[in-house]
Amino acid sequence: MLAVLLFFEVSQMSEPRSNIAMLLVVLLFASGISPLLLNVSAESEDTNEVLPYDAGGVIIGDVADFELEMGDQYLMIEEEQPVVSAFSFLKQEWIDAGRPGVDEMSYEPLTSGRAAGRACSPHLVNDQLTVPTSGGSVDTYVAKTTNTVAFLVQSGRTLSSTVLNNLASSWDQTIYPTMTTYYGKDYQDGRGLAPPDVDNNCQVQIVIYDIDGAYNIGGYFAPSLSSAREAVYVDYADVTLSWGKSILAHELEHLLHNAQDPYENLWIDEGNADVAIYLCFGADSTLVSHLNQWTQSSDLSVRWWNQRFADYGAGFIFTMYLADHLGGGPAVRQLVQDSATGGLGVENLAISPVSGQSGKIGRTMEQIFANFSIAAVLDSDQGIYGFSNLELTPTCSSGSFCRVQPADSNSDWAGPWSSTGHSVEGWGIRAFKFTPGASSPAPLTMRLTSDVSQFDGVVVSKATADGLWSATDLDFQNNVATALIPGFGNLTDEVWAITWYASTVADCDYTSCGPSYPQGTVDIEAARITSPATLTLNNTVLGDRDGDGASDTAQVNYQVFSNAFFEDLDVTTKVLDNSGVVIDTQTKRVSAGGGVATEESIWFTAPKSSQFTFEMEMKDMIGTTVDTLSTSPLILDNMRPTANGTVAPNESQTWENIQFTGDGFDAWGISFDNNSLPYSDSPVAYAWDFGDGTTSGLKSPLRSY
Repeated sequence: MLAVLLFFEVSQMSEPRSNIAMLLVVLLFASGISPLLLNVSAESEDTNEVLPYDAGGVIIGDVADFELEMGDQYLMIEEEQPVVSAFSFLKQEWIDAGRPGVDEMSYEPLTSGRAAGRACSPHLVNDQLTVPTSGGSVDTYVAKTTNTVAFLVQSGRTLSSTVLNNLASSWDQTIYPTMTTYYGKDYQDGRGLAPPDVDNNCQVQIVIYDIDGAYNIGGYFAPSLSSAREAVYVDYADVTLSWGKSILAHELEHLLHNAQDPYENLWIDEGNADVAIYLCFGADSTLVSHLNQWTQSSDLSVRWWNQRFADYGAGFIFTMYLADHLGGGPAVRQLVQDSATGGLGVENLAISPVSGQSGKIGRTMEQIFANFSIAAVLDSDQGIYGFSNLELTPTCSSGSFCRVQPADSNSDWAGPWSSTGHSVEGWGIRAFKFTPGASSPAPLTMRLTSDVSQFDGVVVSKATADGLWSATDLDFQNNVATALIPGFGNLTDEVWAITWYASTVADCDYTSCGPSYPQGTVDIEAARITSPATLTLNNTVLGDRDGDGASDTAQVNYQVFSNAFFEDLDVTTKVLDNSGVVIDTQTKRVSAGGGVATEESIWFTAPKSSQFTFEMEMKDMIGTTVDTLSTSPLILDNMRPTANGTVAPNESQTWENIQFTGDGFDAWGISFDNNSLPYSDSPVAYAWDFGDGTTSGLKSPLRSY
């Protein structure tokens, strides 16, 4: 009878548990019933009264002030009535209070000097605890435990063993290992990848109590509690429903993320909460809706958290892109552990990824965002231009993730096309799709005009030969960017112009960056170039560089005319002598467009006296000749060479030898600025006049006076 009584007493004790009671159990099984054991038992009963354990900690923020639109809708819930997390509300309340306790959140485990592990005091079933809640406190008892979790149920409430076992099984087999792989940390205390353990029980507390009944608030994690213990809260009425496990995974992600980077921007934190559910349980209609609400309104910012469903989708797809190309779970874990926030943390990960090439997706946020944008629009199987961990369909439906949808598109090229007034938030995307339709092949020209600076973009085109995509930058100068796609309808049959507003104001939560977030507007124009650029000779002018009265230089003035919005053209000039031998050739890149002639000039100085002809050929950027011209023969003399003789010494006695050293050059060739010539030939003969009637043909003669 005594043995049963003592064991019952120990199982009811809560932290701190009685060492004397534990000693009694040992003595009981080691020595049996004895007067000594009875005396010790009597002492235990007199001095170790069983009292509920006060779990400690403070929660800042009262969910009584919470409104549903402030919350994040949980995934895996196929119900019309929403079930949301109050985490973001409680985090903002904590931030507004100045983040009290943030310095105490750092967990440094105390381990044995002889072992990597450490001793902890886990909860036992039937332990009694008083725990703080949002707006008060609640008495609970431990209803179920595993090595890593303790389910605390409000006193007076019960959960069936089936519910508890299912929750514990999901936790041990799916939620905990998946979440710690992506968001945990090895604290070197023998637990491997794990949450912190500031309360030294090696368990996360799942506090199940009456919050507001079924639906509405499903649960929360309170950042202000992290300095005292690891706990998440779930509504008693919701935990028994099919989405109970979704609530656990969602809030555990917030706990793990907050423990390592409490200053992280919400767009990354909340985006990862959706990633957490996807990794644990796959996609459901709510997650599909989150992502598709952004891909269908991609002008909304990826980096501004304003509690919109699209904000969750943007954070989710961006995090999945990083995980896909920078190392999976370890990459996300590195991002979470980096104290740098927002875009700076993303840059750090891209530069020093867990695995793979540094800078693979870019080194700056602008480069990373460009490649992410291409992937979100195309989802190709071409490396960084797609996703291997998501399947994005070209069109949106309730049953699948979809790609970024075009803001506008065109395949009718009967005349110039334009689309105007497209608003874009900072770090949002606008994409425009072009296909040739029934039009014959011709270069495609486009122009984008924004109403604010800092717009950026790319043009991507798919080769008809192999289906591969190529990307070129859209360089906005004075709020205007232009592009030319050669072979539209021949070399390429699909073109996308993708633009975004790369505002300097970027990572923001609600109004943390000010009362409003940056926004701009972009217009786009596109047309086929049916008339190629033309090359026209204006005139030629002869010149005399050396002033000897004979023409030794020819100036050729020409113009390039293009109807494109903008295009680069290479103009190659060849100079031929009277025998047809090419004396010199040079190529100059000319920027033209807008229906305005571009005036250009070249200069040529002859290396010998002869008759010279200028032949010019203009090619586009894929090497196709679009126009040529040729001048009439021009007679030019060789320009007098430049002599650079020296004398040593400068002072000498009569009849002492003086060293004369000859040098010089013969400059000639094609010049683009008339101030320098490309070639300087060495002299082939020398003629010295010593001023006393004597001469020499040596390069470096020696003589006396």
